[in-house]
Order: sequence, then structure tokens, then C-alpha cells
Amino acid sequence: TCFPMPNGLSFSQGAGFHMGYTTGYHALVHRGKLQPGEWLLVTGAGGGMGLMAVELGKALGAKVIAAASSDDKLEACKKVGADYVVN
Repeated sequence: TCFPMPNGLSFSQGAGFHMGYTTGYHALVHRGKLQPGEWLLVTGAGGGMGLMAVELGKALGAKVIAAASSDDKLEACKKVGADYVVN
């Protein structure tokens, strides 16, 4: 299957976008049935998939708590929309 690549992304970014975000979307929406206003705790939120989960959770209307192992990672979580952070 072919998907249009979002504007402004390189080919490697476009491939990563599709794999990461569709996996996260499936986990949160299809498996987890996340609803707007619900709480979402993302462990390992400072890594690539974790940051995607934080972004997706916010886009889906959840209140997001991001847990990560360093202040730098927690700052990245705040930048993508985490409501609360825990080290």
C-alpha cells in the first residue's frame, strides 16, 4: 500500500512517521479505546515511540502524564504536549 508523504518530511522521516504513528494510533484507539478527557500514562515517554504516544494522546483529547528518566527527556515531553511529567 502507498500513502502520500506529509509535506516537508524526508523519505526516512516519512517512513518513520507512518510506522510510529500508525502503531501508536492502533494501540491507543483500537486496543486501548482512549476517549477524550481520559488519563493516559506514557512510560518511557522520552524515547521516539513514547514522544509519539504523548502527541497522539493529546491529539485524541487525553490528559497525558509522561514518565521518563531524565529532566531533558521530560522537557521534550512538555514540548510535545504532556500535561504532567514524572521522573
